Amino acid sequence: MKVFLPIVALAGLGLAADMNVWDLDDSCQTPERKGAFDKAYSDAEVLAVKAQEDLEKLKGARPDFVSNMRTNWDRIARAATNMFGFMPNKDGHDPNEEHYSNVRYVYDRMVKTLHNDEMIPANGYGGLKPLLLCDESKFVWVGRDDKDPHDPAGRPLREPRPNEMADNKAGAWVYKKRYLKYLTYNFMWVSNLARSHEGPNAGNCGPSKATFTAESYALFALMSYMDNWDWANDGKAKPFADEMIPYERLPNSKKVRLG
Repeated sequence: MKVFLPIVALAGLGLAADMNVWDLDDSCQTPERKGAFDKAYSDAEVLAVKAQEDLEKLKGARPDFVSNMRTNWDRIARAATNMFGFMPNKDGHDPNEEHYSNVRYVYDRMVKTLHNDEMIPANGYGGLKPLLLCDESKFVWVGRDDKDPHDPAGRPLREPRPNEMADNKAGAWVYKKRYLKYLTYNFMWVSNLARSHEGPNAGNCGPSKATFTAESYALFALMSYMDNWDWANDGKAKPFADEMIPYERLPNSKKVRLG
């Protein structure tokens, strides 16, 4: 199982963290690890606020003349297109447009949790606080036909967990009543997910999928925070130009984007 924690890498700039809204696993209960989480928590708050501010700028029209303001608008629009798949309107994006509205909704709630220490939903999803874990080996693989370790009746995993086992999933990684089905997506996977493709995967990609993928939000926030560079296209920092490649023409070919 892959683990991707880019947020931990940035310097702590936010407020002191209230970790009570999280389920901090025993594997994290050391002074060093608690300190690292406090720092990462503050970093995450700063990233969420910056992403929120960047998205707000897209409600305004793209400046007509070459300027720092237009370069900044392009940077944000390109990042949004690459991570979420929708193309911001150059005349100012409609705040009620479905995909843009979904993204704003998520970041607004991130800020409430990270800045105001307000859990959303109040009791967590499924009545469980979000888990912070420092030892991924605690997750164990349970096959779809194996006994669900948290089912009192001892039924096979596929029976009490039909949603997790939909589409004939082979099983799930299980720990503390958390059931993980998927691996973490890297930049190229997220970028490809956000684009619409033809063929058998046509229904499994595009904005409707990318805007419900956690990695899209983490990567967009990082791109927003490190705003001295253009990260769209292949996830590699590039200096700005007076006329960057128009965001609506970001290449859709993985070979092109990898250079």
